[in-house]
Amino acid sequence: MNTHVDAYYDRQLVDEETHRSIILCKAVLDKQDSPVMTKIACHARIVAHLDKLPVIRAFDRTRNTQNTSDLPDCAPKMRQLLVDRCMGYFNLACAFHGDGNVQNAASNYQRATTLGETLLQSVLAPRDEPAKNAEQRS
Repeated sequence: MNTHVDAYYDRQLVDEETHRSIILCKAVLDKQDSPVMTKIACHARIVAHLDKLPVIRAFDRTRNTQNTSDLPDCAPKMRQLLVDRCMGYFNLACAFHGDGNVQNAASNYQRATTLGETLLQSVLAPRDEPAKNAEQRS
């Protein structure tokens, strides 16, 4: 029995147009003979789509006060999107690095690292940690 649920098919998280665009980009990236600039454009488009998703934006706004285990049933799907976004920035950095664009590679590696650290902190944070953080800010 397959218990994996793909977040990209949940229309409450990812609309049809965004899903289609991401699939097309992934298809281009799967081709071995795609030019590096095409790969960069596809990776950039994927992370831009993921960055714009309301569930991702909500996580970015509340990441200091909420961990992903406190979220409703969409938590596993949301984590999938967050991991995909982090890996998207990493893949974008690798593509820039392969093209010799060190400055863009470095900034995207940094973004991937920051997103990865934030995701890990939110997943590993104790359940009562958000309440403590909110009290400390008051």
